Amino acid sequence: MRYNITPEGCWEFTGTINGGGYGVVGVKNTKHYVHRLAYAVFVGKLDDRMVVDHLCRNRKCINPEHLEQVTNAENLRRGEKGGRKPGLTCDKGHEFTKENTYVWRDKRTCRECKANYQRERRRAKQK
Repeated sequence: MRYNITPEGCWEFTGTINGGGYGVVGVKNTKHYVHRLAYAVFVGKLDDRMVVDHLCRNRKCINPEHLEQVTNAENLRRGEKGGRKPGLTCDKGHEFTKENTYVWRDKRTCRECKANYQRERRRAKQK
């Protein structure tokens, strides 16, 4: 796959881009999204019930660290039309890393924010 690395760390695909802004390639007379192929090659098996979300919000990006398999509903919640552009951090600015990310009911949560919430909750109960 042909790509250029951006200052943000995105691997921008330099081949054919479709009308929606996604990279596509032809394999055995069938068109495939390049970000889904990159996920399958570098991360793991694709679940047909899931979509591959660009955490960086860059549709040309094929960096496996910027891709996450989620439900379509979660992808829509995260998307630009959902109001929030989450990218690679939570609302408080904590980075979504494997160590700092908790997934429950197909929703990604920052472990640091969750721990802070639990601490505040315990403090409130003690009063």
